[in-house]
Amino acid sequence: MKKLRKTALIAPSLILTAGLAGCAQEGRLEQMGETMDQKIEQVQEEIGDATEPQGPLERAGEKADEAIERAGEQASESLERAGDEIERATSG
Repeated sequence: MKKLRKTALIAPSLILTAGLAGCAQEGRLEQMGETMDQKIEQVQEEIGDATEPQGPLERAGEKADEAIERAGEQASESLERAGDEIERATSG
């Protein structure tokens, strides 16, 4: 995440520097600037995706995952207790 922010801050500086240094040279520098513009847009989209708050379906999914995990833990504990009781009943 920090890497994306650094890229988002550094890339515009590079574009500005390249643009000022090569105003007379349109060809390669212009292409490089366009490529950098595209990369900046991609980074901004990625940052936006990473920082968006969770929607209701995402929250519901996480709650379901937590409930399933708790149910699995409870089932394991119940099976272990049952196994212990069977062992005590058959060993004596």
